[in-house]
Amino acid sequence: MISLLSPLQIKIPEKYAQAAHLKSPPAGSSSAPVSCGSCSSTREQHLQALCDQCGNNYHLSCLDPPLTRMPKKSKSCGWVCSICDHKNHQPAETSDDRVDTEAPRRLRQSIKEPEKFISPELQLFVERSKVLSIVRMLHMHGIM
Repeated sequence: MISLLSPLQIKIPEKYAQAAHLKSPPAGSSSAPVSCGSCSSTREQHLQALCDQCGNNYHLSCLDPPLTRMPKKSKSCGWVCSICDHKNHQPAETSDDRVDTEAPRRLRQSIKEPEKFISPELQLFVERSKVLSIVRMLHMHGIM
């Protein structure tokens, strides 16, 4: 019978015992809590994202718009906070290419393939097909 006051001896599997040292910070590193650049709080360290441009940490809920998960980083680009992103982009109102929302919309124009990519035989075939389809349409309507 095990006494409730005596400590239990539980054997930890080797793979978990080796992983325990990975969770502790390496020797010589500071584990001081980092404050949020928006609210200056040091709570919820695991929910802070690091901006690669300004170097500030932000809680996911303090961002504008708030994030629901940690932002993904890649080798080519990191994550930039909305403050740095806003500084990098000029507002659209300063440009001269304003869109008139009241103007009538233009119809789509058909995209024409450059003639240099069409062989002369294929171009002749396409032209004859167009002429034949016009002639057929005229015959169907009794015009010709």
